[in-house]
Amino acid sequence: MSSLATSYKHSGNNDDYDAIVIGSGIGGLTTAALLSRLAGLRVLVLERHYEPEDFTHTFKRPRFE
Repeated sequence: MSSLATSYKHSGNNDDYDAIVIGSGIGGLTTAALLSRLAGLRVLVLERHYEPEDFTHTFKRPRFE
């Protein structure tokens, strides 16, 4: 098992979903909410960061932020 795979927490839920949204930023959460509420779809939101957010993260790299 790779280190990437072990960083995720398994929810233990094996249900099927109608849509999968990758990323829990403002766009991802808005899309998931609209698909769920307006289209009645079962939506799974996947996020790689350790905490879901509804705002933009800031990442610092050499000479860039």
